[in-house]
Amino acid sequence: MLTSFATCPERGGYPAEPHYRRGFAENDAALRSLATSMGVPYYDFAAEMPLELEFWDDGVHNTTAGARKKAELFARFIADHFLRALRDG
Repeated sequence: MLTSFATCPERGGYPAEPHYRRGFAENDAALRSLATSMGVPYYDFAAEMPLELEFWDDGVHNTTAGARKKAELFARFIADHFLRALRDG
């Protein structure tokens, strides 16, 4: 499993700088391509992690509520992509 990198540019700091935004996008595209070539699931976490400020301590790190939300999102993806076969037999 590979995943994108979620940030909150609205919190400011380096994640809001244009060259970092481009770098994050390039990194995510490379990981998506690698996941495809390796035949492993790719989770676009950045597309699903909410940007509400309550979830972000700064532009990169989560608050307690953000960490809980992140865990819920990853758990759902993992259950759907790895545990379904075990459940459905």
